[in-house]
Amino acid sequence: VASYYESVRLFVAWCESEGIEAQSATRAHIEAYRAHLKESGNAVATRQRKLSIVRRFYEAAVKWGLRPDNPADRVRGGKDLTPPEEKIKSLTPGALLQ
Repeated sequence: VASYYESVRLFVAWCESEGIEAQSATRAHIEAYRAHLKESGNAVATRQRKLSIVRRFYEAAVKWGLRPDNPADRVRGGKDLTPPEEKIKSLTPGALLQ
């Protein structure tokens, strides 16, 4: 629960820093937040998790009649386009002997 709260808090703080009211954010705002997460160095999995939580936040707002739509619907965190050979971590010869 603390992680969900923190992700929503960070999103709302980002909205405020950009002069956006979180309750009236648009899809373009959510996409800008995604770009912010990427530029801040968040990994794909982290961006996906944070955007999933924002999506659920707005789903709840729709469910409770606080918004007519979910601006985060279908906004995903992106794909990891790193070539597989760059993801391979190698051990040094000394590490193999330990």
